[in-house]
Amino acid sequence: MTITADFVPKLSKRISVTSFDSKSYLVCIDNDNETKLNISIYTKLLLEQIDGNKTIKELTSDFNQKHNTQFTIEQIAGIFESQLFGFGIFENDKSDKIVLSDNYLKLRFILIPQKYVYIVSRLFTFLFSKNTFVFILLLCIASLSYIFYHTINIKEFYLNITPNFILYFYCINILGILFHEFGHTAACIKFGDKCGAIGFGFYLFTPVFYADVTNAWRLKRSERLIVDAGGIYMQLIFCLALIGLYYLLEDKTYLYVSFSIVTTIIINVNPFLRYDGYWALSDLLNIPNLRAKSNEAVLRTIKSINDKDVKFEKTLMNGFLVLYGTISIVAMLCFFAYMVLYKKDSVIYFPVNLFNFIKALIVNFPNMEFSWIRETLTGFILPLMFYIVVIKYLWNRINFNRIFKFDF
Repeated sequence: MTITADFVPKLSKRISVTSFDSKSYLVCIDNDNETKLNISIYTKLLLEQIDGNKTIKELTSDFNQKHNTQFTIEQIAGIFESQLFGFGIFENDKSDKIVLSDNYLKLRFILIPQKYVYIVSRLFTFLFSKNTFVFILLLCIASLSYIFYHTINIKEFYLNITPNFILYFYCINILGILFHEFGHTAACIKFGDKCGAIGFGFYLFTPVFYADVTNAWRLKRSERLIVDAGGIYMQLIFCLALIGLYYLLEDKTYLYVSFSIVTTIIINVNPFLRYDGYWALSDLLNIPNLRAKSNEAVLRTIKSINDKDVKFEKTLMNGFLVLYGTISIVAMLCFFAYMVLYKKDSVIYFPVNLFNFIKALIVNFPNMEFSWIRETLTGFILPLMFYIVVIKYLWNRINFNRIFKFDF
């Protein structure tokens, strides 16, 4: 779209502007994709000048006078054309510049509509006042750590993984996962923002539940962190309740299920996968697209070493991005090296072994010992991870050029 001096921009009624950090703001656009765009303070001040009556020429004059700047009409028109139009910020504006980057979650669909999510979530909002949240979170972590340290024997736990235990685990864990998702939405509601539906999808070929808390980006950073941790928080409360059943009924099944759920929580805290730990770290640092920016920082650092014309600012934040990206890359390379050097047969023959395992289950299941099934599945974990990582890497390379906006 070509912007002339006489053009009169009119803001859409579906947008709001919120502070992101000390240097930038977010424009929140309530369109079908609920887009968020990062803008500078000058762009934010420019948007504040728009009243639906001023032309670009008048906006430029008023902006320069109010903020003691010397922008030309062409420069202001260029900001509108290149940075603001094409995202649905203005009335009758298309959203053709928006390209979704949340391609890590596939085949997702709604399980619990927004209306019912809101009704249930309100029951838990009392748990999310900041002091209560911190106290209960620390209490759960300390209590569960102490109990597991004194009661769990890993070998005994492994041998107790039976068909009945697996059935118990999946049934109880689904309930725990729902508590997890309601934790995210309850925290969002507690701080005065709206939440969306709870749904189901696939991440890295793994089935996962998700809660739509996109609007949490309107909240303060400390509140966003509680929204990020709200799911884990509710799961830890749920696990502590299972421990209570273990002591009340003297049934170790509840102890082992609680321990199993906590192991999934530890994986969820991992900041190198797009689970809760990743989003919490991204919020803590106020860095959208954390992984992409860390990889860019590593590459730019390498280029600056080999090419003096490439400048890389040595700040604390850039140093962290380089460290985060380096750890992520080195960990991945070490995993690949280990699999190729020491587990190459399990990788090469994994498709055949998996086929034979499924065939054996179909043909001989009634006569098979569960210990063999358990040991075989345990042996599949590392080669399966290897293939998932490779496929995900190739998929990202194919879709790299489609990524535009924040990975909210």
